[in-house]
Amino acid sequence: MEETKIKYRFKQTTMIEKNRNRENSQCSDKKYEQCICCHKTLNIPLDVEIEFRPFYIEGAGQLCYDCYQELYVRNIKNIRNRS
Repeated sequence: MEETKIKYRFKQTTMIEKNRNRENSQCSDKKYEQCICCHKTLNIPLDVEIEFRPFYIEGAGQLCYDCYQELYVRNIKNIRNRS
């Protein structure tokens, strides 16, 4: 009886792993940009030219809206307030 439980658990684990691998492969097929700071997947396909990407920093890469606001917009406001 214990052997069947162990085999069943092993089969469950492999099925879960197969589902995860399938989900990961489906996500990688779509090829979307990721934020260089927080690594969040963005709705920007990799084949879009950089001139047409919002929040793209040349020489650094793609940022999401929140990271762009944190790194550029808020810092510029802080610098202007100091002057």
